[in-house]
Order: sequence, then structure tokens, then C-alpha cells
Amino acid sequence: MKASFVKLSPSENTTIIVTDPSVKQGDYSKIAKAAMAYTHLYGEQVGFLTQKHSGRAKGRMEMSGGEFCGNGLLALGAYLAWTEGIEKDTFFLEFSGAANTLVCEVEKISPEKYRVKGEMPVKGYRVSKKEVKAGEKSVSGDLVEMEGITHFLFQKPEEESFKEDYPEMLKNLSKDGKNLAYGALGYQIRKDSIHLSPWVYVPEVDSLREERSCGSGSLALGLLWAKEKEESIKIEIKQPGGTIAVEIAYDRRAKKVTAASIETEVMITCEGNLLF
Repeated sequence: MKASFVKLSPSENTTIIVTDPSVKQGDYSKIAKAAMAYTHLYGEQVGFLTQKHSGRAKGRMEMSGGEFCGNGLLALGAYLAWTEGIEKDTFFLEFSGAANTLVCEVEKISPEKYRVKGEMPVKGYRVSKKEVKAGEKSVSGDLVEMEGITHFLFQKPEEESFKEDYPEMLKNLSKDGKNLAYGALGYQIRKDSIHLSPWVYVPEVDSLREERSCGSGSLALGLLWAKEKEESIKIEIKQPGGTIAVEIAYDRRAKKVTAASIETEVMITCEGNLLF
């Protein structure tokens, strides 16, 4: 069998969008596993174009595990701009794991590259302290639970490596939780910059990846700091594949986040047919 696809790179968090309208939801897992395989497209995540629910949305995408994905939303915005010849525009998108339509701003940089800013869902997010076991040790950090995905954030000492512990941390997080996807994100605060090391696990397709960047993980860090500092946040977070800008609007009087967005460059890298 085969299905048409486009592969995009939002800060190297390679996202494969399956564009074939004949693909059935029951085949998402099989197609996603093939698309992410080293022998095939070697993507970090897979989404599927689907029918819109709202007339005001320009497009809708479902991730393979039904989760929300910040970079996936940005990739969808870039894909629609590319296919429709958009130079600069603002429109609404629908996305799995998000209850409402989200605003997306796109601006063309080159024939295959766009600067994309996407509104992020923040309604009902929760922050709590958490300890997660990894081998012989226990890692202390913060749990940020959002629509469609839960992230565990912990400050990683410069001299210490946790790379071998991420898979176990994610498996333990998913056992305790009821969300569609989980992230384990070690971060470091250096003199003039913030660095993030993202890993993400999607139980539905049994996908556990060290990612080059993570949009929803960047959002989670921004939400955590906005809540702790009780102020609006505007930061750039460096990751292995690039930099993601995060903006959080915080209402001090109401003591809550009122809006959030992430922004990065998205490149369209290839298109064709995936055989599976």
C-alpha cells in the first residue's frame, strides 16, 4: 500500500504529514511506524490531514496517537501556506488534542521556508511537583499537564548526563497518567541562554524518541515559569535542532495565563509516496 506525504522540519523536529484523504484512522499506527522507521522517512512524528470540523478553519490535522503537538501545528500552517501560495497570512487551524481552533501566522522566507507562529491551547493546564524514578535514582521536577500531552520538566546539572534515563522516566510517567503523549525535558539555564533536551513518548503508536526540538515542551517550560513568577514570559529556548520562541501572557490580577504561542522556522524538505 502507499500514501502521499510531505515532510517538514520545524527546528529539525521532522514532521511527516500524510496528505492522502483515503487513509483510514485504523491505519494511522501502521503508517506512522513505517514513516518513522530508519528504512523509510525517519521522521520524529506523523500527522494526518483530515476533514475540518469548523468552517472557519483552513485545515485540520490529527497526530498518529491523537495527541497535541506544537511543532505539528506549525508544520501544518507552513504546509497550507506552501500549497496555497501564501506569502503572509493569519488563519485558524484545528488540531488533535486541542478542543478549540487555534490562530496561526505564517510568513514566507524562501520558496521552501516559512516563519510560523501558532497559538497554543492553555485552558485547564495544571502544574505540580513530581518525582520520577529512573533506574536507581529519583528525579525531582515539575509536571505540566496540558490538553493532549503531559511534560515532566527537570533542571539538569551541566556536568551530569541523564540520557540513558529518559526512556524509563517516560515509561513510568505514562503508567501514572491518562494523557495521549508524554515528554521528559531536561533543561539548563546558562549565562545568556536556555537549553532544552526533549524526549517524547506516544503510547498509542509505541513511539519513544529523542527529539531535535519540541514545541509543546517549550510551551510547558514557559507556562511553568509564568506561573512561578506570576508574570508574562517571552523567551527563546535553544534545542538540538534550533530555537523556539515562546510567549506567555499572564494576568496578575486574575492569577492565570490568558494566552500563549510558540514560533520558529519551518522548512518543507520533500514530498512523495510512502510505501507501507
